Amino acid sequence: MKISRRILLLIFTLSLVFAMLACGFGGSTTEPTQAPAQAEPTSPPPEPTAVPPEPETPTEESVDMPADAPTEETIEEPTEQPTAEPLEEPATPPPGNELYIKEVNGFVDDLGSLHIVGLVVNNTNRAVDNVEVEVQIFDSSENLLFTEVTGISLYTLASGETSPFSYWVYEDLPDADNYVATIVGQSAAEVERAALEIDGVTFIVDDGGDLHVTGNLVNNSGNPVEVSGLAAATFDENGDLYTADSHSVLTRYLDPGEDGPFRVTMTGPKGGTANINEYEIFVDAVVIEPTESFDLVFSETHYNYLDSYASFHLVGEVTNNHNEYLTVSLIGGIYDQDGNVLDAATTDVPTYSIAPGETLPYDLQYWGPLNYKSDTFSIASSYTVQWDPYWTWTSSTQYIDLSSQNDKNEVSSFLKFCTHF
Repeated sequence: MKISRRILLLIFTLSLVFAMLACGFGGSTTEPTQAPAQAEPTSPPPEPTAVPPEPETPTEESVDMPADAPTEETIEEPTEQPTAEPLEEPATPPPGNELYIKEVNGFVDDLGSLHIVGLVVNNTNRAVDNVEVEVQIFDSSENLLFTEVTGISLYTLASGETSPFSYWVYEDLPDADNYVATIVGQSAAEVERAALEIDGVTFIVDDGGDLHVTGNLVNNSGNPVEVSGLAAATFDENGDLYTADSHSVLTRYLDPGEDGPFRVTMTGPKGGTANINEYEIFVDAVVIEPTESFDLVFSETHYNYLDSYASFHLVGEVTNNHNEYLTVSLIGGIYDQDGNVLDAATTDVPTYSIAPGETLPYDLQYWGPLNYKSDTFSIASSYTVQWDPYWTWTSSTQYIDLSSQNDKNEVSSFLKFCTHF
């Protein structure tokens, strides 16, 4: 068969093209995509850890994040019954040797204020303290509306421990759409944990929708204990974080064998708390040396009454049998017939210090459920009053004697005296 020169020339040309492609000529000249730059942490931890690259604009991330990686959720104002936004657990455990934000939630209260709460987990092999969390709030276009740094509820976190954080945003942010929580600071620490027991716990939602977790701390160890912090968190029926806050009342020092009441009050979300049915308590307690003891004596008889606003008062007297002036802080607890703590309150004596041998009255009146849950008083059965060694000390303040004139002693008709205890 005779092949024309034109066809032979075409075959020769195609052969050259294939050869050039085989040798790498004519390949793609597109440059490889450059990886996004790493963001520098605001305050690096004492031990360097790998920091994942951050996107230029906030994007939604999984809640189990390593330190310095933001956790973002969308703010949704509840309607009839608020539910915590679903927070999916990661398919694999978080990286080892990390301090990370496990869970975060935002909600609006009845006053329209925004609360950002979360849980920080110490997954390292050492204790940390002074943990700082940066809260950033954005609108729907990812414009930054607000940023602030807050601490966690427990000052020290031992290895494996968890602490809530809670930030109340007082600024008016009508365009708030989503938020980011990032760990931006921590310090290495050493801690000797104290083993405390918690009993008599009660969970109460008051008439205004706020939540109260009350209980009793018991030191059954052989060492004095200082309670540096205590917090609580609540969860919905799915186990998702709902609210969290630090203690409102707490016995800060306990000798061996002693116990003392506590109360954590949490602002409730707008729309109700019907789907909140779980809680958890977090304690930062350490072993310390014994503190100085003072001879303080309480009156054998206390009076209790409800005032015209239905607020509860527990009134008594304390005598300073010590040989120095003392500044004194008091804690009271109210219990039901089974010994469960219904409420706790704290107060100082009317003057800054008590002289040796002097007796002063006190009025425990700033309660939680007793003042804001209508049926709490009806089940109250007993009370305790004790002085807190952490907030009681010798004082250099001294007083001179004064006398008053034209005194009157009248009882208002609005007072509702009770003899329940």
